[in-house]
Amino acid sequence: MNHEELRDKILLALKILEKERLFVHTKYLEIDSPNGVFRAPLIAGLAVLNAIVGNGAMLLWGGYGYGKTALIKYLGRLLTGMSLEEVEASILRANPQLIEEKIVGRLHLGKLVKEGEEEVIWRRFIRSFWKIIDEINRLSPGAQDVVLSLLGEGLVKYFDAVFASRKFVLYATLNPRDVGTFPLSMPLLDRFGIAVVVKSPLLDDMNEIVLLPDDRVLRKDVPAVLSINELVDAWAYVEAMPLEPAAQMFISILSKEISLCDRVDKETGIFVEMGSKICVGCQFENLDTVCKYVYTPLSVRAQRDLARYAKALAWLMGLRTVPLSVVVTVAPYVIWHRLRFSDKHLEEFGFDRFRFAKHIVESVLRNFLQRLPIIQAYENLKAGKVDPRMIKTIKNVREDDIVVKFELEPFID
Repeated sequence: MNHEELRDKILLALKILEKERLFVHTKYLEIDSPNGVFRAPLIAGLAVLNAIVGNGAMLLWGGYGYGKTALIKYLGRLLTGMSLEEVEASILRANPQLIEEKIVGRLHLGKLVKEGEEEVIWRRFIRSFWKIIDEINRLSPGAQDVVLSLLGEGLVKYFDAVFASRKFVLYATLNPRDVGTFPLSMPLLDRFGIAVVVKSPLLDDMNEIVLLPDDRVLRKDVPAVLSINELVDAWAYVEAMPLEPAAQMFISILSKEISLCDRVDKETGIFVEMGSKICVGCQFENLDTVCKYVYTPLSVRAQRDLARYAKALAWLMGLRTVPLSVVVTVAPYVIWHRLRFSDKHLEEFGFDRFRFAKHIVESVLRNFLQRLPIIQAYENLKAGKVDPRMIKTIKNVREDDIVVKFELEPFID
């Protein structure tokens, strides 16, 4: 099946979700493109992006009863051909008492007793292509380590046995208001490529939801649009999407603006201990920089995820390359859950971490566009094309631009 047929099928799955009212939440992702304005349901659209990225992992963050798990179950049926019963049976429903054996597998007792052989019978969640963790923050730290290994290495270990889960799509829901929960570690949060906050539906949505048939009484007939093999084929088309030079450079600049500090290395974790005291009196504190907003660096994994999900969106839009506008659109959803923010600045945004992350991306974009001539001159210098005027400009702005000071100007020297 060619990439256009695959794309049409995936867009059809989104249309079925809307037409059959399987998930009612009329907030949209809109972005201009050479093909016109692309418009897709925000939450369902991002969930589809996660499915068409190889081994994608998505976090759906929101209160109970908003349909997060139901949406992912229906998508599993639409995009893989698995029955709803299969999808349901493979869900890992987290609770504080869930131990490794109940997540990963158990020993075959017959073989263990009779032959002394430690054969592992792997749990359905581990074996399933479409993986769902319901309320992941109810997993204990020890149980979270199992998920960390799965997302980080694609491997699950139990006794001496190893299960390689090389191809999967994973979703986890998180209810921050639940009881009996545990904080998710920063390394685990960093393993989730994209995250979205699922808020209460709008008033008109609520009015419609009240009139929908009870799916516990009338079982919804959800069709299969794709097979697992077809979905995996889409991964290759997405991965092959080329990034435009400006889009590629913006990803690197975003990481540097967040991660750099004029006084300490954020990698040491000292910012988490000392907070904004480190920024007091810094020459960059009162400038239009984002370094003061974030206490932790942006990982290399986050940069790669931003490229991957931007490719997925561009491919779904029918574009041939990934433009800067697509990267900027996706960026807040890729970074907001991975970073530790300054409480002082976060308070200005009502402690809304996503809105703050969006502000950070917009600030970096503004600086990036102003800095473009300098970046181009830097690229020319690397290619052996020397412009003395631009060298002077780079040296002059180093005290007002943290990226120029630490990344561009040293190359000239």
